[in-house]
Amino acid sequence: MMLATTQSGKAFKADYFRHFMRDAFNAAGLLEVTTHGLRYTSATILKELGLDWETIGDITGHKTAEMVRLYTEKRRRVARSIAMLDASELQNTTDESAKPVE
Repeated sequence: MMLATTQSGKAFKADYFRHFMRDAFNAAGLLEVTTHGLRYTSATILKELGLDWETIGDITGHKTAEMVRLYTEKRRRVARSIAMLDASELQNTTDESAKPVE
């Protein structure tokens, strides 16, 4: 199944697709967007939706689960860091509320 085709109905070749998308991004004023960035974002969103590594790789075209993990690692590290900060803040709030008022 092909998700995107050329105007003649044929499959995009990788290089043609990259140029086609670059022209579309430029026309839309999205100069910082790349097809590689979309792949990264897609893998991250799919993981956040709960898909397993193999399924994400099948969708994004990654050959190994390890590559999918690499693509999503930055976002997962950020999420873990925020969760740790939130837990720390909750602990500090709980500790302060347990102190007697003088």
